[in-house]
Amino acid sequence: MKTQIIQLEPHDDVISTRDKMGWSQTSRILLVWPDKGKILDRRLDLVILARHGRSLGSQLALVTGDSNVKSNARQLGIPVYKAPRQAQDAHWRMPPKRRSRLLRRSPPPDLAALKEMYISPMYPSPMYPSPMYPSLKTGQKQTFWAGSRIVYWIAFFSSIAAILALAVVLLPGASIHLVPHIQVQEVTLPVSASEKITTLNLAGSLPASRTTIVVEGRSTISTTGTVNVPVAPASGSVQFNNLTEKAVTIPTGTLVSTLGAAPIWFVTTREDKVAAGIGKTVLIPIRAVNPGASGNLSTGKIQAVSGLQGLKLSVTNPTPTRRGADKPAPAPDTDDRNRLYNRLLASLSQTAMQELQNRYAGTPIESGFPILSSLKFSTILEKTYTPAADSPAEQLQLSLRLEFEALEVSPQDLQNLVRPLLDASLPEGFTILPDTLTITALEEPVLDEAGSAHWVMQAQRHIQALIAPEEAVQLARGLPVEKARQHLQDRLPLEEKPLIRPAPSWWPYTPFLSLRIQVEIDK
Repeated sequence: MKTQIIQLEPHDDVISTRDKMGWSQTSRILLVWPDKGKILDRRLDLVILARHGRSLGSQLALVTGDSNVKSNARQLGIPVYKAPRQAQDAHWRMPPKRRSRLLRRSPPPDLAALKEMYISPMYPSPMYPSPMYPSLKTGQKQTFWAGSRIVYWIAFFSSIAAILALAVVLLPGASIHLVPHIQVQEVTLPVSASEKITTLNLAGSLPASRTTIVVEGRSTISTTGTVNVPVAPASGSVQFNNLTEKAVTIPTGTLVSTLGAAPIWFVTTREDKVAAGIGKTVLIPIRAVNPGASGNLSTGKIQAVSGLQGLKLSVTNPTPTRRGADKPAPAPDTDDRNRLYNRLLASLSQTAMQELQNRYAGTPIESGFPILSSLKFSTILEKTYTPAADSPAEQLQLSLRLEFEALEVSPQDLQNLVRPLLDASLPEGFTILPDTLTITALEEPVLDEAGSAHWVMQAQRHIQALIAPEEAVQLARGLPVEKARQHLQDRLPLEEKPLIRPAPSWWPYTPFLSLRIQVEIDK
């Protein structure tokens, strides 16, 4: 058997539940109580709902866990189930005693007797005058219009006309779409910014702060200088003097050198022995450890013996060392280094300028405003030449890592400067469109001798005409659609022609009732 299941909410009462039951077309109505909240727990509530169900021709049952509601339902003979599925599968029965009492109805009224009582010219008893016609007495004729067909049809058509008139007023609806007029509001003013300014001034003075940019690069040039490259070691001989009473063996590779902070080293090229006795000598050939003309020494320049041998022996070169040779080769000089540094510095300055512009690629109101003319080199973080000084090479390479700095103005200061000026000049009847403020520099900032930047700045934003929905409704209601559209366009500050959608779409007029008109305004 078909069952209408109605889920109740914690805020439902008798009236809302009756509305949910509506005009049910099913023979059974199942009310399901919410899990939380106490509703409809009075016996009178269930009596009213049960009578309403009978008036709809339906039987009522409940699904609830409320003990008070279940107790009242048992007293009234209303079935109660644990779950909707159980209720749908069950055959609803009421106790016979309660069923007979609940189903008992008053006998239908005797329409003929009522007509005889209130309309007939003769009353059953002269003791009881008619409540509708108290002036009539027994045997008196009824009034002429009591049974008139003309009066009947007039009343009938008047009712129809009243219903149609009410429908004309209440049923039609319309939506009006309006696009208010939008215009640009702008202000142009000269401004200045400096690190010396600490407080914003609406006259156009802005505090500035320094921002840093770190860039690095590498460059190479051909060398133009020359350097002597050692190609052949010097050679000669030294005389070892014995300082002890014992013979001293001098192995091949014994190191001897000149004195001083930068000694020139030589090595013996053969093994020999100096005889025992103080002052005994031996002459041994030597060769410079490092090639080059620096090994060509005059007589007596070699005076030191390396290692423990220096405690037993003294040394000197009785003849000059010769045949050490250098060869000229291309190498970077000071001019090459300066030229490479200046060229790379200029390139990195351009890179720093580009990175500064990219950093503030957004609008000034979002990212701030950089003063490009204030960009300058600050610090060398790394500087490396390859090859090192005095080394032969056909190419000279330089790696630089530099820090630049520039002045900037914060976006908050820019907004705090222009917003009060724009608000002061806002036309009456307009409102501000959010997120439309833009700030641009009409010229590049120029630095003066004191380090202050000066330029001209322009701020713009969009503002929209204010339109009251109530005013639009009053201008359009009750008019033909085209006339209402023209009326709105003539009286309101609009950007484009208003759009009116009547409901139903074929209805030629806007509603008379203001509540039936909805106004949409573009923001």
